Amino acid sequence: MPELPEVETYRRFINEVAVGQTITGLEVRDAHVLAVPEDELRTAVVGRTITGTGRLGKNCFLELDNGRLLVLHFGMTGDIGAYRDAPDAPRFTRVAWQLSDSGLSLAFIDPRKFGRIRLADSAEAYQKAKKLGPDALQITAAELHQKLSRRKVFVKPLLLDQSLTAGLGNWIVDEVL
Repeated sequence: MPELPEVETYRRFINEVAVGQTITGLEVRDAHVLAVPEDELRTAVVGRTITGTGRLGKNCFLELDNGRLLVLHFGMTGDIGAYRDAPDAPRFTRVAWQLSDSGLSLAFIDPRKFGRIRLADSAEAYQKAKKLGPDALQITAAELHQKLSRRKVFVKPLLLDQSLTAGLGNWIVDEVL
């Protein structure tokens, strides 16, 4: 599963290829990954400019010029890519956004289809709705100690609990422990 480091890499990639570009089209190849109706997603993103990116734990945000966020959660096998021509689309592209200036399409790639694409009004609203704790890169050692010290359970499940700190998964937690 893409964890915080991979999702941060995806965010930086999107920042390089998509920020400042207008989404001119949306191609949904498999609606299974959509957590919003396709028509609602199309209305919300087509014609909008990507003004920035963000990340909270394992969630990547594309900030749109109308203030809304396109939220990408990559599930177990998700990835992001870009291509110019339809025949060059990465295998397992589930959704693609055509970008204005570069002629590129941004691809949401997910072989196992566990990822999800959502819309949110703000990162804070999304964080609250999904009951996510602070990002693992933002929480201090003192804050983490405070959250963990009151609990009488094994450490690994606590570190994996996204409501305590968002972004850690089995790979990172196993390495840490």
